[in-house]
Amino acid sequence: MANKPKRKGNGEGTIFYDKSRKRWRCQISYQKYSGEIARKSLSASTKTELIKKRNQLLKDIMEQKICETTDATMVDLLKEDAEYDHNMNRIQDSAYNRRLLTVRIIEKGSLAKIPITKIQTNQINDFLFSIKHYSNSVIDKVYSSMSKAYNLAIHKRLMGYNLMDSPFIRKPKSDKPTKKVVAFTVEEENDFLNYLKDMKINKNAIDYRPMFYIELFAGLRMGEICALTAKDIDLRNRLIHVRNTVTRGINYAIKVGDRTKTQKGYRDVPIQDCLVPILKEVLANYKENDNGLLFYNFKSNRPISTSQVNSSFTRICKKLNIEISGGQHLLRHTFATRVIESGISAEVLKNWMGHTDISVTINTYCDVFDRLNNPAMEQFNTYCQQNLSI
Repeated sequence: MANKPKRKGNGEGTIFYDKSRKRWRCQISYQKYSGEIARKSLSASTKTELIKKRNQLLKDIMEQKICETTDATMVDLLKEDAEYDHNMNRIQDSAYNRRLLTVRIIEKGSLAKIPITKIQTNQINDFLFSIKHYSNSVIDKVYSSMSKAYNLAIHKRLMGYNLMDSPFIRKPKSDKPTKKVVAFTVEEENDFLNYLKDMKINKNAIDYRPMFYIELFAGLRMGEICALTAKDIDLRNRLIHVRNTVTRGINYAIKVGDRTKTQKGYRDVPIQDCLVPILKEVLANYKENDNGLLFYNFKSNRPISTSQVNSSFTRICKKLNIEISGGQHLLRHTFATRVIESGISAEVLKNWMGHTDISVTINTYCDVFDRLNNPAMEQFNTYCQQNLSI
């Protein structure tokens, strides 16, 4: 009869010799995706060989390179990956929430409970066909997440290929037309500014006008504006210090983050002349609150959310009969458009906007750059006709 191993508390097991089979044996315990405890048996003809096997298995478990192929689904892998990045502080609560929202789309679909090793090409195509009612940006996120799930499965040695690389699987186009955020025209911007001047604010109501002005004339993201404190406004050096943003926590509650949306978002933005009296008034009217914010929802005792500002902005545009898309983010887009129209370089605009790369700036506002290139070409044509023999 075989000797029974004495279990260790950490699940590593004890190496023992099985006389009936004349082999060295060991049993390792580990946790499956479902939370259940699984056991894996190892055996070898020599104790040295078994120790090597055991050490490799323990290493694989520590590096999360082993799991039951019957358990791991796309949802399992993606949730675990998001959890890992969040615990390692690689992503903030808001990014973690967004990733889980993308995973939730897969979780609600036909692939949710199928082990990733058993998914067939036609099943992926059926699922992709079912998500065409989402916007192209959402479809992009879901599609890239599915590919990431396969790469995670490959890393965990569940499979040796990424099924999403198959030529028979293609990303679908949305049934919805792509909405592009279009800046105010100069006329629309003047109408908006005139409305703000005459706007009556009810007692105890939040005055969003300074926030609109900051986005329109400094180009900050609304989340960054909502997180501004008195020390962020440097009137002496005419700078706004952008240091963090308002975001949503794990439970989707509004909170002030500890960093900006991107690394380049940590920046100093120059204050235009027209903003100086507005910011002076904001500082003069500052009321103490738990977060030390310039703009605060005292009624709910929490920071102001971008959705609140969006609602106010949408109502104003509706009264002015201005068609909009993208909510108050249109104001940031308008700022960038006016900057480009005034002849300021894309590199300077990139720094003011807090873009990670100049390609983001150029790609986002390529239509404005293209429009401004038309007069330049006309000028070049005139020069050629006047000075060259053509």
